Amino acid sequence: MSLQKKLRPPHYAADKVGQYITRTDESIDRERVDRERAELRAAALAANPDATEDELQAAEEAHPIVRYWDGAHRYDLAAVDYILGKPVKIREYFNQCEPVIWTLRRLSVEESYQVAGVQIYTARAALACRLGVDACSAIKLTKLGGRLDDGSMLALYDADETLPLALGLAVIAYNRPLSEVESFR
Repeated sequence: MSLQKKLRPPHYAADKVGQYITRTDESIDRERVDRERAELRAAALAANPDATEDELQAAEEAHPIVRYWDGAHRYDLAAVDYILGKPVKIREYFNQCEPVIWTLRRLSVEESYQVAGVQIYTARAALACRLGVDACSAIKLTKLGGRLDDGSMLALYDADETLPLALGLAVIAYNRPLSEVESFR
């Protein structure tokens, strides 16, 4: 049985406001994350000495912080996930300093269709960022008509040219339809 089939679903509120912390945030306890990912890899190798590199990589990717960034918790920082059978709170991984928290909002049906209709990947993410990022704990964002204005989008891009892309992808993940597990809650 693969590690993915053994994963317990995280405990989170699917209807909570999304709070996204980027992969590059200084608050991440990288030492702990690296140690736990190595433990997941070692556990996968112990369970299957013939495991392929892809299987070992998949074991590492099952880490709660990776699952958080992939949207498995709907960006609920109070979510409880599991690592090697032990519960952990997602917020515990962001303890090196105060994190920069990006507040995400649910898109309307029309906005969701508008985002889905954009064929170019980066343009789709930029539009999702513009429509779905509601606030930031560290910088003031200006909105016009319920969406980030050009000045805010340019400020994000100037701070880090990958930031609108990362935030947009988080908005898209946050707004995906309920999964089978979520719909039974």
